Amino acid sequence: MAGFKVTGKGGFHITFGNGVTVSVQFHPGTHTDNYDEILTSNEDRRYWASKTAEVMAWDANHKTITKELTDDEDDDPVADYQAPDQVLAIFNRARNYPSRTVEVR
Repeated sequence: MAGFKVTGKGGFHITFGNGVTVSVQFHPGTHTDNYDEILTSNEDRRYWASKTAEVMAWDANHKTITKELTDDEDDDPVADYQAPDQVLAIFNRARNYPSRTVEVR
């Protein structure tokens, strides 16, 4: 089902009609400008901000497809330190990714 999902206080998931989900995270400890922030000392902080985000994507079969949607050259399933324009490009690629769902019989 297409839609949005909040993940804690520092990120979200967006699922497109083709079943591809993109996770965007920017809370402390993620591979972003907030990497060195200490979550325990800021648990009551209401909003997190960052100039970059870490992104992961998977298809309707829960297969990680981050590498196929990014310009990232390493084999890490998470694309780190992504700027807003890069995240938008990932969203566009995810939205247009061919749907490959497994039929259940």
